[in-house]
Amino acid sequence: MKRRPADGGFTLLEVLIAMAILVVGATSILGIFLVAARWQSDRRESLQIADLYNHALADAELKFNAYDPEQAKAGAGKTVSPLPPTILVDLRDPTAALRSADPQARAAAAKFPGCKYEVRFERNPWESGGASVVAHVSVWGLPSERDLPAIVDTIVMTRSGTPVNAFLTSPSMEAAKKSRDDRKRRDDGRRGG
Repeated sequence: MKRRPADGGFTLLEVLIAMAILVVGATSILGIFLVAARWQSDRRESLQIADLYNHALADAELKFNAYDPEQAKAGAGKTVSPLPPTILVDLRDPTAALRSADPQARAAAAKFPGCKYEVRFERNPWESGGASVVAHVSVWGLPSERDLPAIVDTIVMTRSGTPVNAFLTSPSMEAAKKSRDDRKRRDDGRRGG
């Protein structure tokens, strides 16, 4: 008896097994691409928030350095900008920010649409001369379900970029510490005696 030669084709079972392997592999690769795309999106948003934080700090420094309490007291003829208690730049409506009189808000509107930042200034409790302030910086990223800031930071700002360590050892700071210590000793003496 003679055998018939095989046609060389694939059976239905072989085709189904090959397709199943292909689907599993393609699904795995697609999942990896989706995770990588999400990571890239998160990283881009993180970088944007960090850039906006640096922009907020630069805006706060400009406004703080433009305000000089000694010049304001002396009335030296120089135009002294008042130090605002709060800087709030909301970029969720970029067209309104682009029309703002504040050049920092206009610059932020072009680079960071959909974000916002706030800087609150308060008197530095460790210093009395007005050469430094405490700035509370909050930065919000793109709108999300929660309206919580992405970055919240508190820093001590000194006049014209003076390092905080140099400021804390300055003669005015030493005098303020000595005065505070003397007052504390007097108060302790009254309570104890």
